[in-house]
Amino acid sequence: MQHNLNYILRDAQPSDYEFLAILYATTRSDELDRAGFPLDQRVAFCRMQFEAQQRHYRLYFARARDQIVMLDDHVIGRILITRAPDEVFLVDIALMPEYRNQGIGSHLVANLIAESKSNNCPLRLYAEKNSRAQTLYLRFGFNVIGDEGVHELMELSQL
Repeated sequence: MQHNLNYILRDAQPSDYEFLAILYATTRSDELDRAGFPLDQRVAFCRMQFEAQQRHYRLYFARARDQIVMLDDHVIGRILITRAPDEVFLVDIALMPEYRNQGIGSHLVANLIAESKSNNCPLRLYAEKNSRAQTLYLRFGFNVIGDEGVHELMELSQL
């Protein structure tokens, strides 16, 4: 396990849209493998779902800060966070497959935990039930506070 935490964050630009579409598709590959989607259908499905996700984010998280994760001048991921006086909300976090399980995502989450502690407010997020991500959040001490069907609302309270 490589622990290269020399990443930087920069604000997302319109030119990052295609990267974000590809990144989104990588987060769905296990599910689509199990479903047996042919490649052409997979590409069309992922594009449609990505565009729906982006519309949802613009509608419900219009004030979120969308940042790109960079490592050695390579675009490797995304983190989307909305901040309010009473909460920090992790809307989305994703890394390209070759950069997962190296501690980068955990470090990003740990930074958000520190931020929520310093602001004395909870850190909240949605996680897919029984996913690797949810397992990570449970290890960090998050609790499930709401059921949204496929996803659960999770919170790390600072109270």
